[in-house]
Amino acid sequence: MMRDILRFKLIEEYRMHATYSSPRFFLVCPLFVYMASAFTALVLGRYEGLVEMDELVTFVHVGALIYGMSVGAIGLLGSMLANRSGGRSNLMFILHQTLPIPLRSMYMALYLNDVVFYTALMILPATAGLLVTIPFTGFSAASVALAMGALFLSFMFGMSSSFLASMVYVRVRTVFLVLVSGLILALVLATVTGVADIGTLLPTLSLATHIAPYPWSPEAMVDLVVSVVIIAVFSVFGIMGMGETAEVRTRVRGGLYHRVDDRLAWAGRYRHLVAKEITDFIRSGALGKMLFAFALPLVILGLTIYYLDGILGLPLGLNVVFYATMAGFFGISSYNLIVNTDTMDYFETLPVDVPQAINAKLIAFLLLTTGISTMTITAIASLNGESGMLWVALPVLYVTTLYMVISTAYLTGLNPNSALFDPGVLIRFYGIAFLPNLCLTILSMTIPVGGTDAIAGIALVLVALLVGAILFHRGIRRRWGGTAFP
Repeated sequence: MMRDILRFKLIEEYRMHATYSSPRFFLVCPLFVYMASAFTALVLGRYEGLVEMDELVTFVHVGALIYGMSVGAIGLLGSMLANRSGGRSNLMFILHQTLPIPLRSMYMALYLNDVVFYTALMILPATAGLLVTIPFTGFSAASVALAMGALFLSFMFGMSSSFLASMVYVRVRTVFLVLVSGLILALVLATVTGVADIGTLLPTLSLATHIAPYPWSPEAMVDLVVSVVIIAVFSVFGIMGMGETAEVRTRVRGGLYHRVDDRLAWAGRYRHLVAKEITDFIRSGALGKMLFAFALPLVILGLTIYYLDGILGLPLGLNVVFYATMAGFFGISSYNLIVNTDTMDYFETLPVDVPQAINAKLIAFLLLTTGISTMTITAIASLNGESGMLWVALPVLYVTTLYMVISTAYLTGLNPNSALFDPGVLIRFYGIAFLPNLCLTILSMTIPVGGTDAIAGIALVLVALLVGAILFHRGIRRRWGGTAFP
């Protein structure tokens, strides 16, 4: 039975991704990974001495870890699907509600599906890209296999740990908050005090360093056994802990909508829609997910930068203005949460069109995220002793956030997650996002030496972003007017 469920789940995964763009465009992603891997291998020798191999390996494995963590949040996805079933169409996950299929079997199928699917989508093309360069780089097939095997384990380490955390979140959210808070605190203390380096915290990275230049050593064997055991334990407990029934939580917040609506008279014709969005978001319990999705990338980014700057001694010159730029970019994940809080089929029976719904969600996004982002950047400035730079950092945060979320809404409408799988949309998104973020990052690094000139440059970029945000917002009606609700 599991083999059949997994086979159909893989077919469903492919059809879902191909629907977002097209079967032909879907193949662009692994092709791009293949070409990027081959290009990196070919030019790596030219930068020998400028980039240390240990630093490069660390970057790659931390990236694989984060990628695995993002893929591994399927336990949380399963909980959301169970609570949102009943729209136009449903995924295979909810088959256990109507067929004699154990819920754990569906979770296991989800887990194995993501292992197979995303390995084929990313890991295997990257491996093929390295292998094809062997005649030009002098790599051996064995060295490539060992290096990519360690990278696959880093991906699995992130995926299994995220899946286990999702299970804890679904079952006992208080324990989840305690564990995550304790883990973040432990990572901060270990990194700041130097008690443990990243290799100790991530055994798969330690494995990658101990197999170079690829003889088997006792240290490598220990790292391999530890990594495999941890991944297996996390995976088994994550699957078995899900239980046999999906709990559908119902929250009653008496009078919440009216209390919110009473405070939104200034929103004009969007008043009731915004009140509904905020009420749904609070009632769904997604506020904690937003905080987690917003703060976790900044914490990981901060620890990585501290490790490179404070431990390895690399003079990166990053400050709170850089973090404000990144926070504006990470805010897109919060917009995705707001859009996906509930199905939108029922809008078709109301005198509301797609642009109005988008604008209501944009207003709700700004109301729900501004306080969280402000507190986060203020805390980072205080910890880094840079409170005097908040007068620059906060405008960067607000303008970057506004630009990114409005441009994302313009490009993707009410389908931010699915539309970004379309290579055409994805390329335009990177074109819109990359250049301004790069400019702000470079200018933020030059503030200590550039002074007023750097700040004037930042001001010019912010003005350009405000103009861009206005133009994108005006284009929402033209782009999405007359389209149907998803």
